[in-house]
Amino acid sequence: MTPGRRPLGSQASWWIRGPRREPDWQIATPVAVELPVEHPAEDPEEDKEELTSPKDRAPDGHLYPAVEARNKMDDEVRMLVDDYVGERSLGVALAQTRLVLENHPKMEAHLVKRLLSYTLDKTERDREMFAKLITSLCIREDISSEDLRQGLIMLLSQLAELVLDVPDITLHIGSFLAIVLMDHCLTDDVLDDVLAVTSGSELGHQVVACAKCFVSGQKALGVEQVKANMSSILEEFMASSDTHEAVDYVHDLNAPHFHHEVVKRTLTLSLNMRKRECELSSQLLKSLHSESVIALDQIEDGVIRLLFRVHDLVLDTPSAPQLLACFVQRMMYDGLLPQDFHALGVPASLVVDGTLGGEFATKLSFLLKDEALGKQSPEQVWGVHSIGELKNKIDTLLHEYFANGAVVECLEALTELEEPHFVHEMVCKSIMLSMDLADRGQHLVMHLLRHGCETGQLSVNQVANGLDRVLERIPQLAIDVPQAPKLYAQLLYRVFEESWVPADYLAEFLNRKGQSGSVDPVEQAVFMELEQILIAKKGKSIA
Repeated sequence: MTPGRRPLGSQASWWIRGPRREPDWQIATPVAVELPVEHPAEDPEEDKEELTSPKDRAPDGHLYPAVEARNKMDDEVRMLVDDYVGERSLGVALAQTRLVLENHPKMEAHLVKRLLSYTLDKTERDREMFAKLITSLCIREDISSEDLRQGLIMLLSQLAELVLDVPDITLHIGSFLAIVLMDHCLTDDVLDDVLAVTSGSELGHQVVACAKCFVSGQKALGVEQVKANMSSILEEFMASSDTHEAVDYVHDLNAPHFHHEVVKRTLTLSLNMRKRECELSSQLLKSLHSESVIALDQIEDGVIRLLFRVHDLVLDTPSAPQLLACFVQRMMYDGLLPQDFHALGVPASLVVDGTLGGEFATKLSFLLKDEALGKQSPEQVWGVHSIGELKNKIDTLLHEYFANGAVVECLEALTELEEPHFVHEMVCKSIMLSMDLADRGQHLVMHLLRHGCETGQLSVNQVANGLDRVLERIPQLAIDVPQAPKLYAQLLYRVFEESWVPADYLAEFLNRKGQSGSVDPVEQAVFMELEQILIAKKGKSIA
């Protein structure tokens, strides 16, 4: 685990780290850890006595079997709640919940009621966490939407009594309603049920009003801020390809219970982008887990939630089921999803033949079959080249360009690689190759860079980064081409003169010779040659 990074599930709010550039999004204020208040030990039997009434007992005074079973289930749910608050493992909580339901069949609605009632006095973060646990159960069909609705109604029938102990209960239930509505586990008609079961009371209207405010965005749910921040992080990551920085930013969100939304946002954004961005997303998810930021159960939950709403994804991306299958194959290969995910991890109702989920399952089966036969490696699922392959392809297209001078063909081949983060390497390599070809080489490389900048196929940053790379390699290059410092200085002047790179970059470039201590004599020769050219040009202009 990376030094200084908190373990998964830790209550620590921040990770102590050195100074770095601040992101342009805002980190949510950390939720203060609420210290438990010590109370005198309570007699469990006395507590059970309060939960029962005379009608729960048989003539002999013993509890009816159904009541006894309900009380036993309540004890198990209390333990589940305590464990989830302490461990914060979604996978463990799901397994515990399934065991409770197995021990107490046909009591799904009572489970929902108890999960809600036992978490009303928890922190906002904990309540959000349990709301997501309940929607995860619903999406996986461990409970039905009707079970969820009935459990909520059972709780709301006691709203007038509960408000005496939890004054903010209408806010708490309103936020829960908003989450289940936005996760599509219930429909809007549940709001009518709320009013009906509360007999149109003021409390019932407050619950409905709170839910509507959260759904409309007038009040902010914690998950919505995570979504907004994650979108900003991903946009910057796709531009910079800086995985380490993106991992740090996701860690600083300090919202492990919403990490399934990080997975959803990452995959959803990539579906509408090129193969290169899909590869970056795959690498980011792998790094987020290997750096102990996102747990595997949150990754699995994020994928299942996307499958649950795949019919929404196809509205913007018709090929979403197929692309999602490619992501899942890669995640299985990277150890982010279990190898039997396609068979056991996905609810059967989400991958029925003839549905969009069925298309996903068919594509995934095809990919896994090819993988087993050795026809296709998951590492190459996006068709993105390795660094070595990219260097070889760039070498080939540049040698062809310097042989035939076909600048349009060369730049088109570069664009087809779909590797914008590697274009600076082409700029660097083209300049280095030109130095072996004297004046012809200088003419061809200037024509290539000029045409690329004019057409937008080369950006200012790509050219500037390429120039930096050449300067770093000048000492080695000068061994074979003694005139390299002079040739490079001449090219630099022409680049700046034609304004492909901003003038302030030239000043920064010249200032480097005094900023990093000792400078290699060959690099110093570049600075001196460039200064001589500038002095000579200035003298001519004065004359």
